[in-house]
Parts: sequence; C-alpha cells; structure tokens
Amino acid sequence: MKQRTLVNPEMLDFCFLAVDAILVLLATGVLEVYSFNERGFTCIARYALPNVRPEFVCSAEGGGTISCNTPYLPTPPWNASWFESHPLPFYPNSQERTCAITFGHIFFIDMRIFFSSSGVYSTQPNAFGASIRPWASWGPQNSRCFLSDWRFGVFGSKTVSVYRVGYSPASFRLRLREFNPYLLQQNNSGARSRGWVVTTPSTISAGNAFTEDVTTYLPYREVIGEVEHRVNLDELSEILVDDLRVVIIRVSYYESLHAMHS
Repeated sequence: MKQRTLVNPEMLDFCFLAVDAILVLLATGVLEVYSFNERGFTCIARYALPNVRPEFVCSAEGGGTISCNTPYLPTPPWNASWFESHPLPFYPNSQERTCAITFGHIFFIDMRIFFSSSGVYSTQPNAFGASIRPWASWGPQNSRCFLSDWRFGVFGSKTVSVYRVGYSPASFRLRLREFNPYLLQQNNSGARSRGWVVTTPSTISAGNAFTEDVTTYLPYREVIGEVEHRVNLDELSEILVDDLRVVIIRVSYYESLHAMHS
C-alpha cells in the first residue's frame, strides 16, 4: 500500500483553514498551507514570518502555537421546518477570522490573506514545491504584532486577553481586541461605541527572536473591561471565547503543587 504524504516534521502546531486545508506553523518561522484528502497532504502555499535569528529556538512547549476557531461546517437542511424553529447559533465566516500565532512574539493575523476568490490561496510552485512569500509582501499589512499576551482566546475576528491592573499578580481586567473591518468602518462613520480604534502602525525592535524590527499595520478596536477580577495570574490556565461568552479556566497553584508531590 502506498504510504500517505505527511506534513512537515518541523511542525509545531496547526489550525484548520477550511474543511480540506490546514495552516501549519514550523519551527523555522514559516507558515505552510496544506490541502488534504483521503490520499494525504499537499503543501500549496508558504508564508515567512520576519527573519528569525539562527540561535532562536521555538517549540510547541515554549510558545510555538496557532489559535483560531474551526471553520463553519454547514449542516444539510434535511428538515427545513426544524431549522426555521431552531436557528443555528452565530458562527463567523471561515475566511473572515483572526488567528493568533505565538512565535517569539504574538501575531494576530487576518486570515483573509490565505484565501482567494476561488478558495484557499496557492502560491506559485517551484522545483521544491510551493514558493515562500516573504514577510514584507504579506505580513505587515495583514497582521498586528505584540510582545506578548498573558493568556488569550480567539473567536472569529476578536480576541480576549488579560489586562493587568497595576503591579498586583492577582488583579486583572479582560481586554477585547476586535479586528472586524466592518465594525471599524462603523467607527469611522461616527457611530458611537466603547473603546478606541488603533490605526497607527506599531513597531517591536529586533530582539532574541527576529533579526529585524517588526512593524505591523492591521487596524483594530480595543476595549478594556470594567470588572476587575481577583485571580492570581499564575492560576490562569486558559481563556475560551465565543460570540457572547468568555470562560476563564483556573488551575489552583496549591492543587497543582499537591498533585506534583502526591
């Protein structure tokens, strides 16, 4: 039996772009897009992050992750009357999502860059497979880079993370960043909304991960929550988000310490 084609062994993490395509983060600082079927995987596109320092090492345990919600799978309307009385919950367009990539810093990327009018975008092939698009040709205008976010959740085009209050390790608020371009257009039209819109570019100087300054331009709206949460940040394990709710998963430090010594 013919062996199935596998994805790159340098893979740190992946997420689904579509029902038949995945986005893969490599330890080399390259994103690869694979289409797949029952016969295996085919690399159809590659996107470079900023130039990575040769000595920088990123692993799945040390920050090499991709986060986004899975693409919507339409359900066949076997019973139209049932669907009329039980409307499906809101779910974002698969091509209008934001993915979060942690690699040295954290990159929030508008996933529309990975699609064309006919579906998942394929870069021009060369003798070694799909060619690599350099960071300067796709990344700055379609992403926003931050030094770090303590914990965060992603759903559609919005992200929720921790906003630390003062210097206390046990006090924070939630921070919403919304990358939805339609909402940003409403703000520009003068519609009232909470928070503020960021359109100016931001730059992170070259450091331990990248040999070049990282300047990004993707606009977003930011809102800081009014409720102050009294939870030790060391106990904050995960943030889960959907269109209406935020779930904070907390792991007790003392329970973890007991488990390690039991």
